[in-house]
This record gives sequence, structure tokens and C-alpha cells, in this order.
Amino acid sequence: MNGCGRFFIIQAIVLLIVLAGQFRVSDSQFPRVCTSAENIREKECCPIPSGFTEPCGGPGRGRCAEIPDATVNDPAWKEAYKVDDRRHWPTVFFTRACACEGSFSGYDCTKCTWGRRGSNCSTEKVSMRRNIRHLSPEEVEKVKQYFNAAKTAPSD
Repeated sequence: MNGCGRFFIIQAIVLLIVLAGQFRVSDSQFPRVCTSAENIREKECCPIPSGFTEPCGGPGRGRCAEIPDATVNDPAWKEAYKVDDRRHWPTVFFTRACACEGSFSGYDCTKCTWGRRGSNCSTEKVSMRRNIRHLSPEEVEKVKQYFNAAKTAPSD
């Protein structure tokens, strides 16, 4: 089966799942802005973030770059790719994507890497893990509320 056939089979499966109503539709695998026919045809996922004029935020934040092919030097991976596209994701779908610089991350370089925050991701985020046995009853209740909310809230 060629790549085009696999693509249509994947689309059909996704459509059946959505129509069956078993799962919430989300952009968990590919960023929604990268799923247009044009992006798929051009095999490029380098969106221009809101408030910016260049793809991936531009110099100092990110740039659009070729995705390195992990299978080039490994014949076993190339053989596995013929059977399972997931071995070769995302280059099956995209050959260019954002390469974030410094403390920026995310599909469009608008998020901060772990441990950083702020508009320029320059502020170090200090987190302290506290032992639940040393929390007050009010704090324990608040933690339980957060966990219960996390069980039902959709993720971004």
C-alpha cells in the first residue's frame, strides 16, 4: 500500500471515531493549524504565532527547519517504516517544522521550556514539592479538588 492509501485509511478511521462520538475531538497529535490540505501537501508545519510576523516566532525564538531523518543510517528502521508509519513520524507527514531556540518550545515556539516562564521565557520558575503529610487540612482539601478537576478537564 502506498503512502497516499495509508493517509486515506487513517483519515477514514479518525472520521469513524469522531462520528461514533467515543472520543473528544482534539489537536493532540498534530497542531490544528498544521492540518490544512496545503500544510499536508507541502509537508510543512511552521505556523506564524499570533502577534508575530515570521514563522516560529522568528530569530531569537525559533525558525522553520528540516526535520532530521532518524532512519538514514539505519536500514532496520527503513524496513520497519514500510510496515508501520509510526516508526517514521512526523517525517511521513511533515519534513519541516519549528526548531525552537533558547528557552522556547512548542509547535510554534510560543511556550517556555520546563522550569521557565514569562513572555520571553527568561524567568526561572522555582517549584517546591511539599510532603502531603505536612499540609493543613485545608491544603489537603485543595489538592484533592485540583486532582478531581484534572480528571475531568480537557487538556490544552
